[in-house]
Amino acid sequence: MNAVEKLRKENNERDKQLTKENGLLMIDMVVYLRCSNLCDYDIEMIRRDLFGMIYEAQLRNEPVRQVIGEDYKSFCDEIMANGRQKDFYEKLLEWAYIIIVGVGTLFLIEIVFSGFFLELFRGNFSMPISSGFVISTGLIILGAVVIYWYITKHSFELPGSGLNKYKMLFLGGFVLYFTGAIMLKVLMDDIRLFQINAMIGIAGFAAAYLLVKVLGDRNADLIAETHK
Repeated sequence: MNAVEKLRKENNERDKQLTKENGLLMIDMVVYLRCSNLCDYDIEMIRRDLFGMIYEAQLRNEPVRQVIGEDYKSFCDEIMANGRQKDFYEKLLEWAYIIIVGVGTLFLIEIVFSGFFLELFRGNFSMPISSGFVISTGLIILGAVVIYWYITKHSFELPGSGLNKYKMLFLGGFVLYFTGAIMLKVLMDDIRLFQINAMIGIAGFAAAYLLVKVLGDRNADLIAETHK
């Protein structure tokens, strides 16, 4: 695990000590922080500090609002404004990860559900790429990013409670959007743009994922060093 994953695991264990009400508040605050320009490690560090504040109030049997105020969103906005912002390299790694994982996953789905995997067994690795696949892939990735941003940005306003609320909202919104994008793909699937060797494509996405993962882990560990 890199530094972010280790700290997140520690935070998950700490949060189990919170009451249900305080735990739900913590979830809303952390989800909202994820719409910011703060890096994941800094968010987990802030989460650790928030736990300390909330847990101390809990031990004193005080409501959290007496510690951080009535307006939780404004409190988080102040943290986000004063925190260290992601630099260009961190943003580049983040978007590279999103695109590589998104396109790679949809590429594998295309191989499986288009029936092309049968061609692989026959030794035919030349896979056609249609304009429907290209356009639907771009729309699906964009839609997932927008839905994620909307949910995190409005975490304090959305109905329901708990982490499952966010999972269900994202899943529901994504399924609806995904269905529309797939319908568009079907309509434009006959327009072939080029051929690609499926095995080279799979290997390329796997290599790109490993590269971005290694660079991301190294960057997370370097950021962690600055907090010591």
